[in-house]
Amino acid sequence: MRILGFVLSILGIVIIAGYIAYFFFKAFFISPLPIPIKIAVPALIGGFILLLVSVGWERYKSKKREHFEEGGR
Repeated sequence: MRILGFVLSILGIVIIAGYIAYFFFKAFFISPLPIPIKIAVPALIGGFILLLVSVGWERYKSKKREHFEEGGR
């Protein structure tokens, strides 16, 4: 049940983000901005998203490798 909830939540977020991104890029590329700006802004956003995903993936992988024992002294 938890996995299904997680998958449905992620799916909803992806659909909403895709919808927003579609209208953002549609309006962005129609506007009369210089071509370097039209290239730089999506590259900046894509790079930021890629960094966030890579950090999340790295944390996920490191969490799988670490095994802590409770108790301690």
